[in-house]
Amino acid sequence: YMVLRMWSKAVIPQRRSWKTRVEDDGVLSTERFEMVWVCRSASLVSEILPDIDAVWKSLVDSWGQRNADDVCRISIYVTGKDENAQSLLKEDIRNSLLYQFGSVHFGRPDFAALIQEHTIELIATRRYSHSLLAYVGSPELADEIHRSKISNDMLTAITGNKHHQMEFVSENYGGVGSSKRSSSKDAS
Repeated sequence: YMVLRMWSKAVIPQRRSWKTRVEDDGVLSTERFEMVWVCRSASLVSEILPDIDAVWKSLVDSWGQRNADDVCRISIYVTGKDENAQSLLKEDIRNSLLYQFGSVHFGRPDFAALIQEHTIELIATRRYSHSLLAYVGSPELADEIHRSKISNDMLTAITGNKHHQMEFVSENYGGVGSSKRSSSKDAS
């Protein structure tokens, strides 16, 4: 009984979801946007990164590096195994602001650690928070990220930090053994 009770307290939203709040109030305040892009193709990153970097540079030029980082964080992970393609990418983007700032990484991210670090930062800096974790990609990785999010929710609740909620929404397009579909998992 106690395990089920703890589980339900950890995963059932304590507040209304972000969608309901937008529909009811018509207003949603977002303090910071964090984007984590994971891509196998170094050549695709090479094509798209200049556009992302131009927007980032515009924000930095207008607000300054520190203020821009306070409202927007971008991390790009290149997971492909082709070392030649990675070398070419590094050469192509070496002058980009995002690469110089350390936002481009080579290798797969530790999603559980990213989720946990996000929560720890919020616990350390705010009394309350509500985060939306949105994912687009394969259903298998969506399940892995969702499990990490649930584990994080349980630890957050166990440590008495229930005022820090995270909602997970997943859009799945393709993937191994799946048809085209879209799904949403809301469990905070």
